[in-house]
Amino acid sequence: LLLSLALALVAANPAAALCNYDFCSGNIKYPTAIVLDDPTLGVVNCEAVPIGISAGLLTDEQCAALPQLELVCCPPPGPFPCGNSTVDFCQNGIPDPNLILNPQEPAEEQGSCAFVIAGIANGTLPAEACGEIPMMESICCPGGSNTPPPSFTMPPVDNSTEPPTVEEGCFLCFRDVPFAINKTWGGEAICAQLNDVVNGVPAGGFCEDLLTDDELNYQSFCECEGSVAPDLCTVCPDGQEIDPDKEIPGADGLTCGEGADYVKHIVNASLCSEIGTPEVISACCIAKKDAKDSSGMSVTMSGFASVLGVVLAFAI
Repeated sequence: LLLSLALALVAANPAAALCNYDFCSGNIKYPTAIVLDDPTLGVVNCEAVPIGISAGLLTDEQCAALPQLELVCCPPPGPFPCGNSTVDFCQNGIPDPNLILNPQEPAEEQGSCAFVIAGIANGTLPAEACGEIPMMESICCPGGSNTPPPSFTMPPVDNSTEPPTVEEGCFLCFRDVPFAINKTWGGEAICAQLNDVVNGVPAGGFCEDLLTDDELNYQSFCECEGSVAPDLCTVCPDGQEIDPDKEIPGADGLTCGEGADYVKHIVNASLCSEIGTPEVISACCIAKKDAKDSSGMSVTMSGFASVLGVVLAFAI
């Protein structure tokens, strides 16, 4: 849905090139917007691009892409055609150009607010995404846009019954109920972060799309009041249970207990058979200490990242 210009600009040839280019004519609108993630230079934001040009640090491919980077760093004034209408995305500016619009997607598919502007300006934003511009603006620049929502016809009102009560706004739990706000994953308070990201989104289909995943139940993972974990996977063999304090091999310090909790919230039963490995079963599963039944978990970090798709990256 969104652009990923930064990854497309990573050079295959690390040799430096000398660019003769007046980047943004010195008028950079979004100096902190990240535009490059280069193996040699690291993460590069807009204000660092002119330094890279003058120091001869950019490759030929990166020099050639500078006009595209200007669409992020110093976008031309709108409005621009998009789909069947014209839009002037966040005309009053974006407070955090690096805010990720789709944190539930894998990292390589995520897009920031700044790159939406670039996609609109160069005409590469898919036509079906144009109808979602008002919802994107509610995240990137709440209260700072004049793009009208798509027009629609109101259905006839049945005055014989009381209208249903609708909660306004988007909530992590789909409604304003308590959840485990301090719950962490990999040291990050991901439930609180996800709730903060969606709070500025209107209730409705876009909110539900953000919070619905085909691999993980966010609501049960974050312990939303009334939610129930699917609990589809049992990995430790009969007669064994999880040793919660042990670390998962190759998982950067994640414990078997944290992994076991995560696995309970998987919503796709076909993933269960792909989770366990003999190595991790050996590390995480121990003989039961009592006769109580228990479910287990074994997983490698690659299993979490590639099989389960756990990429919960939020606003930079």
